[in-house]
Amino acid sequence: MIIVIPKNAPVIQNLHSYYVDVRKLIEHYQGEIGCGGILLSEPAGEGAIFFDKDGLLDGAFRSPEQSFIGRNAVEHLAECGSACNFRISVFRLSARAVYYWASIPAAESSERELSAEAVDLDGLIERLAAERMSGYVAATDGRREAAIFLDTGRIIGGAYPWSGGDFSDVPGHPAQFVLWCKERKALCRVGRIPLSLVNGGAASAGSEADTFAMLEELIGLAEEVLTVQRVQPGFDRRLKQKLLAKAERFPFLDPFAGEFEVSERKIRFSGDTPHWELVEALTETVTELAAEAGAEDVFRERLVGWAERYGRHLVRLGVSRRYFSGT
Repeated sequence: MIIVIPKNAPVIQNLHSYYVDVRKLIEHYQGEIGCGGILLSEPAGEGAIFFDKDGLLDGAFRSPEQSFIGRNAVEHLAECGSACNFRISVFRLSARAVYYWASIPAAESSERELSAEAVDLDGLIERLAAERMSGYVAATDGRREAAIFLDTGRIIGGAYPWSGGDFSDVPGHPAQFVLWCKERKALCRVGRIPLSLVNGGAASAGSEADTFAMLEELIGLAEEVLTVQRVQPGFDRRLKQKLLAKAERFPFLDPFAGEFEVSERKIRFSGDTPHWELVEALTETVTELAAEAGAEDVFRERLVGWAERYGRHLVRLGVSRRYFSGT
């Protein structure tokens, strides 16, 4: 299990758990900062609790004797705080980041460890990036651990012995990670965040069905606006033509790829494209349709209301706010 909270935005550090009610601490910082992570460290173990303004997202705890993920971890950390010698620090995280880091402890780790001597580690990382994987490549030399982290195929940083085990986004460190693994003859493993968590943030971010229902409502809004404008040909045909035109930028929209299909406001999707990208692609497509019909201002007014209704889900997906501005 890997537990990491980036420490570049500390809110408060080095509280002693003997004097802290962990549950009240969570409630306080939910209101104070919205999204964040609480790191609890003791000589023989460590734990983390992740939260947003609406509730707890996930927790994790590990020690040589035991490890917990989810509600059991949160309960253990909250109940044992006064009895354990935890040092507690709170860190602010962006909405997108908190769901990513909350998912890391539960990442599905490959059962087979790979020897850095026998595997092309550079090639493995390149392949995972091409697959748009979210998760990590971790390694151990028997005494120390290191890991690099990928978010939909992009290397965002790592945690290394030379960074004190803390997250680092220094550009040269991933290459140093590969050299370290080879020199130390490290054993490596891959941990993948389940696709459902990548697409929805954390487990509470909502299901695939929620995302599709949200997008089907968006298509309905666009159809209503264009119907009022009496645009010809019909909406379904114009939408399909526009999706085909956008396929160069968003390949999964290509009807010949067989990943994405929309008909009569119903979506069928069988690809592995992250949902944030699907939302951005479809929003951009219908907004351009409205602009071509001379109804962009009217549509954007409706779009702002739609984005407000689904604001929490959109933030958890990591969708850029620029798609929903009123101007």
